Amino acid sequence: MYPVDEPNCKTCPNEECGQARYCNEAEIQAAIKDVDRDNDMPLPELIPTRQMAYSSLDSALTEIYVDEDCSEILIEGPSLTEVQKRVVSHYRDVFSGSVYKQLLVSGKIKAKTICVIVFVDGYRLKNMQKAHQVMINCLILNVHPEHRTKEENMIQIGVVLGKPYDLNSYLGPLIEEVNDMYSRGIVIQKDDLEKYRGNVAIVGITGDIPGISKLMVFGGHTSTFGCSVCLAEDYSPVPVSSHGKYFPDLDPIRRAESLINGDPNYSMHGLPDDYANLPTFTGSFFFFGDELHMLGHGIGHLIYKLIHPSTFDFYRALNSSSYTFDFIDGFSRK
Repeated sequence: MYPVDEPNCKTCPNEECGQARYCNEAEIQAAIKDVDRDNDMPLPELIPTRQMAYSSLDSALTEIYVDEDCSEILIEGPSLTEVQKRVVSHYRDVFSGSVYKQLLVSGKIKAKTICVIVFVDGYRLKNMQKAHQVMINCLILNVHPEHRTKEENMIQIGVVLGKPYDLNSYLGPLIEEVNDMYSRGIVIQKDDLEKYRGNVAIVGITGDIPGISKLMVFGGHTSTFGCSVCLAEDYSPVPVSSHGKYFPDLDPIRRAESLINGDPNYSMHGLPDDYANLPTFTGSFFFFGDELHMLGHGIGHLIYKLIHPSTFDFYRALNSSSYTFDFIDGFSRK
């Protein structure tokens, strides 16, 4: 994303990219070298090779907190006293977890702090690698659980077109903005009436398993030490099966220092400074798997193959009575 001299733009982190800074760079250079050009005529406007829309979390939070229809669904987290007295028999919400309690007890957040979880979700629109996109969303935990994941209450930060060379570079502006709201705080007013006064903190980052591995700069679930949370070593079920790796044991939890500084012997290569320097970074549990990503894995890709004529020979539907939805029987030819 260019130009480099603008504060809201970031340069491409791939030094071997090879793309020109601007898609009309040749035109600009030709105009500069044109000896007959009128010096009073401005140069053509520079057009970045690639750019994307990037929403402000600050602005999005303001819209939610000044919306009267949202006032009834906004909540605060439990106080320090409530957390210390509570005996959690089962996990009800993110506020029931050890990460929130750890941050609250340490004084890094307060009950009224706006807690944010960043979602990074890669997907493909078509049956081809070039159609890859990555969606960056924010989930506001101070919205009641019954309304938290509704589309109108989630904040879409941006959509990265194509498979990014460095996914972490796209989260940099968001982390910088949240760090500013954490340290300086925010005040939201409507018609001179104060709606909120406090700060904002990222308490976790999640997504699908490969995406989380990239964010953590981790060897991934196929490596010998493939658990991002603990130091469990893989087990191969030979001779029962030659496929897959299993982690039947719970080993010691990875230390925050090993995540930050890296531990190549255990598939960890060191966190980017953006995460390591977050005041709310808590260690392995800061990056967690979203269980919804584990359901129907790859189902969209299979459905595409099922209905696309070029793959009918390999993927075909049974008769329509075998499914809970309707389609024309002629669809399942062969």
